[in-house]
Amino acid sequence: MIDDGRPSSAAADDRAAIAGIVRTFFAAFTSGAECATRLDALRQVFLPAAVIVRTCGGAPAVHGVESFLAPRQELLSSGTLTDFREWELSGHTEVFGDIAQHFCGYAKAGVRDGTHFTGRGMKTLQFVRTPAGWRISAVAWDDERDGRTIESARSSPTISAGWRPAGRHSRVVGMATFRTLMRGDASPADSFSVQPGLLLMRTADEFQRCWELMTKGDTPAREIPVVDFAAEAVVMLALGMRPTTGYSVTIDRVEAGADVLEVSATETRPSGYVGEMVTEPVHLVAVPAADARDDLRLILRITND
Repeated sequence: MIDDGRPSSAAADDRAAIAGIVRTFFAAFTSGAECATRLDALRQVFLPAAVIVRTCGGAPAVHGVESFLAPRQELLSSGTLTDFREWELSGHTEVFGDIAQHFCGYAKAGVRDGTHFTGRGMKTLQFVRTPAGWRISAVAWDDERDGRTIESARSSPTISAGWRPAGRHSRVVGMATFRTLMRGDASPADSFSVQPGLLLMRTADEFQRCWELMTKGDTPAREIPVVDFAAEAVVMLALGMRPTTGYSVTIDRVEAGADVLEVSATETRPSGYVGEMVTEPVHLVAVPAADARDDLRLILRITND
């Protein structure tokens, strides 16, 4: 994990602020009512001189903020492109001092000239801290095409936000016991403020803050599970936003090593009828504190059911 020496509460605030900007970014590219309002909200979180680059197999197309947003507003509001939206699949954020980056997979779907289409790709967003808060300084993206898919880019294990992959000498030495604290969806009423991936919480304050963010849209409020942090730590796996109901995630195995904590999980995707609403599947488990030291590198291996 990149450590810039900031207190954990300040680092959590940074990640929450950046997560909010990422949500604003993806929400902006939705056709229909309030399109102009959503794009204006995105305009406010760009640096005036930000650079946006589209690659997608050809010569890079480089835009400024207005040359990027104006044609997209016309496309999304003119009726040429309908039922369109983009959403994040999964991603991770790294922060160091006053700079940050978010790298993520994304998907898109819509109807253009009467024909339905879908697509996927990867996006990278760069951020800088300003007196007014975090702002986007640059964006670049590339879409899937023949011979280049998200899966091929992730042939190595998926790495959780803020953690480095295990080195070649890392080894898993034993299974860690765990108990489920909660498995389901983060509150859909107000988007979740924790980045997709794995999060390790070793103190009651960290867990309380995360729980409040995750359940702040619940009515009545969801009671926080009891955890003895003298003996346990909490591991949370968040899938990030999914476009419909029917998605879930399950932590199947936690393996403790000399220098890693490896989490294996299964994502279940919908079949049959689904509800048209964004969901954010999560699974939280308690593990022995001895298996969750703060010097461990955290690795996520996730498969699809």
